[in-house]
Amino acid sequence: MSVSQIHRQGIVGRTWTCTLHGSHGTARPLRGAVHHVWPLGAGGPDVAENRIDVCETGHANLHLIMWELAHGRPAPKCARSELAYAKRGVAEWLTAGGVIGVNVPEAFL
Repeated sequence: MSVSQIHRQGIVGRTWTCTLHGSHGTARPLRGAVHHVWPLGAGGPDVAENRIDVCETGHANLHLIMWELAHGRPAPKCARSELAYAKRGVAEWLTAGGVIGVNVPEAFL
């Protein structure tokens, strides 16, 4: 299955738990997403060690936080787990030669 198929399909049809927020209790979302901690568009690999299962809200939040951090702005108010994974993704990108606020990849959108 290609990465685009994984993104379109999300993680419907299999048991999953949001890496960021746990089970969500009775408000558990029906759909989730596969998030690449180091985004593919920023040079990240498509390997199991770089993927986490997240709820759709957590996925959107991660990209917003990463975008802010990559532009040198403070992270918005968010869950500690979201901030930790966002910082890890930006750190991986910086280690690969990214520059804050200069060559920010579209993958952080």
